[in-house]
Amino acid sequence: MWIITVDHIADFDADFPSNANAVGMIGPADANPADAGKCIYPFKMYDDDHNLYYEGKSSEHGSFDPLDDFGEPNAGAAYIKYRNQISGVWEIL
Repeated sequence: MWIITVDHIADFDADFPSNANAVGMIGPADANPADAGKCIYPFKMYDDDHNLYYEGKSSEHGSFDPLDDFGEPNAGAAYIKYRNQISGVWEIL
């Protein structure tokens, strides 16, 4: 499971969570919002030009699901980073 916590490309006039303002968007489609507390691993999604699109949290460290389910199809995000649990450094998967 994953949740978007910051949308850097949001249309702030759009309702959220929506494709235009993804704050609060959860996935996959059958995810239970009551399980959002299980999302503890921070991630960031970027486009090919290294522009930060989304930040969020996942229930699985290193999962490509946020990118595959939402970031790429919604906005063309190209890669995802997770924070290394030991060093704290953000790493591209």
